[in-house]
Amino acid sequence: MLSYEELQHLSQELRQGYLKDADAVQLQQQLRLILTGTANGAVCNLEAMKRQCIRRQLEEFLQKHPSKVSVDNHMTKYEKDYAFMWDKLVRIHLLPELVHPDDERRQTKVFVIGPGFGLRSDPAQYEALKHAGYQLHACWQNVADPEMQPGEVERSLGVIQTAIQAFGPHVVLCASKGGEYMVELWRRGWWTGPSVMINVHPKLNKLPANVNIVLAHGAADDTFPRPYAE
Repeated sequence: MLSYEELQHLSQELRQGYLKDADAVQLQQQLRLILTGTANGAVCNLEAMKRQCIRRQLEEFLQKHPSKVSVDNHMTKYEKDYAFMWDKLVRIHLLPELVHPDDERRQTKVFVIGPGFGLRSDPAQYEALKHAGYQLHACWQNVADPEMQPGEVERSLGVIQTAIQAFGPHVVLCASKGGEYMVELWRRGWWTGPSVMINVHPKLNKLPANVNIVLAHGAADDTFPRPYAE
């Protein structure tokens, strides 16, 4: 049974979710039955009403910002985490409208090590960099997943080194499993410029000297969990 506070919060949330008059009346009736203890076996599917409101919001959003992914696919894929769905939609569709790249960004070359950066699984992360106005180069072709193909790491390092030399970046980015390549680039002295590592790789035990490095790591990283103190 939902508490009174939870019901009140849900009522307010639903009202902000483009409730139609008929829905509002139905919701009021359901809340009254539950709060007075006179439901008498009536079906009170509040979660279904919430999904209905989210669907209406999504339909309205995608009318303004067309997507290749249908409303049904969005609702099914993110049914356990609609907050995450909205976060991705905002990053993909609204971020470009909010960001106005300056001249410095347009002149900054950013090299992205492909494996681990989510170029396919989370393209919004790469799109955010693109919309920020940087010159980008994502190195993923002929670069192996270091965990799935450990025997291909040495060859892939050569591919990355060649691509870095050809692109001439101002900064190199990596994330998750791609951190293994960054560690080796530092160790061999193949890259000593500004670096960003998202999700600190377990093979990183000591930061190289005289290299400007930004490490981004948090408790939400379940691939390579690491205590904050480290």
